[in-house]
Amino acid sequence: MRANVPPSPHPRKVELMQLAVVWRRLWPWFRRMAHLEVDLEVEDDDPLEVCSRELHAPYNWSRGPLWRARLVPLAPSGPGQYRAALVFSVHHVISDGTTNLLIEKDLLQALNAAATGCSPNLPSRYLAPALGSRTAAASRYWLPSLGFVLAAIRAAFTTAFSARSALKHLPRPGPVKPLTKILMHEFSAEETRQLLAHFRAAGLRVHSCVTAVAGLALHRTAQQFTSLRLGPMQVIQEQAVNMRRYHPQHSEGLGSMAFLTTQQHSVRDGSDTFWPLAHEIQDKLDRSLEVTRAPLRTGSLGWLCSAIIPMNLVLARLGCTSFSYSHICTSNMGDLRRIFGENAGGGGGRPVQLSGLLRTAACELVGNLCSINFQTLEGRLTLSLDYYTNKMTDEAGQTYFTQLIHVLTELAARGVPPPSTTHRAGDGND
Repeated sequence: MRANVPPSPHPRKVELMQLAVVWRRLWPWFRRMAHLEVDLEVEDDDPLEVCSRELHAPYNWSRGPLWRARLVPLAPSGPGQYRAALVFSVHHVISDGTTNLLIEKDLLQALNAAATGCSPNLPSRYLAPALGSRTAAASRYWLPSLGFVLAAIRAAFTTAFSARSALKHLPRPGPVKPLTKILMHEFSAEETRQLLAHFRAAGLRVHSCVTAVAGLALHRTAQQFTSLRLGPMQVIQEQAVNMRRYHPQHSEGLGSMAFLTTQQHSVRDGSDTFWPLAHEIQDKLDRSLEVTRAPLRTGSLGWLCSAIIPMNLVLARLGCTSFSYSHICTSNMGDLRRIFGENAGGGGGRPVQLSGLLRTAACELVGNLCSINFQTLEGRLTLSLDYYTNKMTDEAGQTYFTQLIHVLTELAARGVPPPSTTHRAGDGND
């Protein structure tokens, strides 16, 4: 069923939901749409299948809008209860994780107001101003910017060519269409409580520990595809950081306001190496977030970095291996109570309740093997893996996800990662 839905008060109050793109003098500019009409499609299918299709569906840039909504009815969970998955898609050029959650918060409020016959009192969501320069023309920015580029090139060569990189041991995909595939797991409230208790006892944050688990799981996945016992492995990890931390006046401003910080770690397989690795990751991240020098103005250099997208598209069409400059990208939205408030999943007599959340992004043409997205809702940790068919085979993606969940589950129960069981017997190096 397809319905042409007139604009509701929600899109009218959110500037980015009214945007399209126009070209002026060979340069793209955002413009506000004169009339906003959105096709709301109701689909009777598996929500993950709908999500996958939406990930790879193009946007009409010139006409707009740069977002879509799909409603997937689900089986009721009890008498008088109705369940549905809302697949909300928005182009990353105008949005980030925080932006999406703020829009979903307002949408949940509007749905509850409609269900109770009230008028929704929604805030007007503005687009935050650009936080950096478009050019790197100032001479004082060139040296730190050049250092940034050289570090990225070094990471790319380590990822692609180092004998200690996981790419040397994972199976290479053949000629395939580049796609993003999604795997998801929700931990129970008790497992989440146990994980948080172990992390806090070690003086660590969730982000650092999950990032360490991601590196350990990648090592064990690579080990499963080789008969040799692997030693320390170099893992390049990107971590998404919310720029709003440096601009509190725009804490609820909308737009794409995230940047990536890259770290390289030497990962060894062993229960006794996990906690030191997590501390190392947290220390490196804390140092990288300190503002001790002038910020990089790398807008122009960003065009150079983005060249990897058409390059990987050509490589994929030729049946060649896509180029990668990192192994894993992690994105953590933390405890969602800071966005949705207490009892987002129930309570307060609200007829429409949020029972779960999945975040994903189609990044098969960028420079990492896979992405891990996680957050906590109503005391339950949800983790999803996006892996890319032009960089990881289905077997490697499934194996990696299994290792991720197994390590976290055992970590919750025992306080230490489980011993490795992936080394193949009969290795002459044993």
